[in-house]
Order: sequence, then structure tokens, then C-alpha cells
Amino acid sequence: MNRYERDEHARRLCLAHYGTNCAACGFSFEMVYGEIGKDFIHVHHVVPVAELGSGYELDPITDLVPLCANCHAMAHRGVTTPRTPSELRRIIGAAGYLQGQVLESAELEALRNARRIMGATSD
Repeated sequence: MNRYERDEHARRLCLAHYGTNCAACGFSFEMVYGEIGKDFIHVHHVVPVAELGSGYELDPITDLVPLCANCHAMAHRGVTTPRTPSELRRIIGAAGYLQGQVLESAELEALRNARRIMGATSD
């Protein structure tokens, strides 16, 4: 572990700039969990820590971004270069999960059926 992995000051500056909602899906631990979720969020290094040289000066605004635990895991899953928040948003959007929108099971099924029907009629 190096100094970039646990730089609390850089983390605070990142969160002061971006807030504590996930930059990919918009999830807010505080909105869902109340007081126990306040100020809880992972902070993701846009450039992997392993690639930072010893003389690198970390910029908390350009080098760090808040991600929820799920999006943070998906950013790293199965790739050598982590996915960006924009890439994660595209994946989430393509699946029908929009930022700030919670769908009930019936609504989600209707959305999937509509996509299937629209895909079938456009051939």
C-alpha cells in the first residue's frame, strides 16, 4: 500500500467537490440508509494506484471519483484498465436502470418486454 491508497485529505477534497453520490449510478448511501450511510462512499482512482509513479502529485478532483461499492467492483471486474464512470453509466443505462429511478419488478419487466418488442419490430 502506498500513500495514495489511504490519503484521507485527498478523499475529503474529492468528496467536497463531487459529493457522496456514486458518480456512475447516482446511489446515495445516506438517502437509503439514513444517518449510518452519511458520508459513506468508496473513492476510486481514475488512474490505478499501481500505475502512479513515486513522484506523482495526486489531484483529488481529476484523479479521484466517488463510486458505490457495486460500481467500484464493476469498474475493476474482468479488466486490466478500470472502466470509467462514463462507461459504467452507459452499461447501467443500456440495462434500463436510470440514475435516480427505482423500478418495481413489474415496471422492469414491462421495460424489458418493450425493448424486446421494439427490437423485434425494427428488423
